[in-house]
Amino acid sequence: MRIPQGFFVIYQPKYQVPSVFDLHPRGLFKVRPGVCAPFGLRVLADEHGNTKVQCAWLEKDQTRDDNGQIWDFGLKIELLDLDDHLELDSARLGEHIPDKAFIDALEQALSQWREAYLPKEGNTFVQDLKNKIKASVKEQKDRLYSRLSTINHDWVMARLPKRLQVFRTYIYPLVRDTLFRAYQDQGGKFDESRLVRLVVMFDCIFEHEQTDLFARIEHAGLDKENQAWDCWAGFVGSEDEAQRIHGVMEAVFRPLVPKMAA
Repeated sequence: MRIPQGFFVIYQPKYQVPSVFDLHPRGLFKVRPGVCAPFGLRVLADEHGNTKVQCAWLEKDQTRDDNGQIWDFGLKIELLDLDDHLELDSARLGEHIPDKAFIDALEQALSQWREAYLPKEGNTFVQDLKNKIKASVKEQKDRLYSRLSTINHDWVMARLPKRLQVFRTYIYPLVRDTLFRAYQDQGGKFDESRLVRLVVMFDCIFEHEQTDLFARIEHAGLDKENQAWDCWAGFVGSEDEAQRIHGVMEAVFRPLVPKMAA
């Protein structure tokens, strides 16, 4: 099931597999799929401290898709905002979720998690909570980066030597005097050799289309471009450093496009 761009799962009850979150992201089924429970929830957060609850449940509802095919069951999904105390607007839950049993289970699970997660009340409560959420997001992001760089290591490394040779022969002479200096000016700490390797690795990953890079992480809820970015950021080691290198690449290589195309 897809997750909004920029958000990460910071809490999900330990559902048995398969749960509704393991179902095909299309969300349409001929027969009722076998899942451990007909509904599920998880808490999402972004690096700015914003939080939402993603709710999903199965519903018998005939649907005709764009090809005219009829499906008898559908996966319904709602994203509900949480306030600064990680609470839902309980009075309006019924407007979004028709099943009272699901609402009761949602509120109970969220209450138990919130009780354990919230920092102690005090003058800095709101900031402490935002800092904790940001730390949770960073932890999940680091896990994603590590996983992507691991499962995609072999094919990236197989392509890298030839790409490095081409880059160093035809392109690097055009930027030898500017690329590394621009990177240092932006606060980069890697040496020149590693920087070049990561620039070429970016090219390897983003040009690549037909391998497990996209197929094996469909459940992460990211589109192809973002999957590729997260994979490369995993090799770089952090989002901040990936953004720094990419910004330098844009500044240095963009003016060369007409010359390279000629």
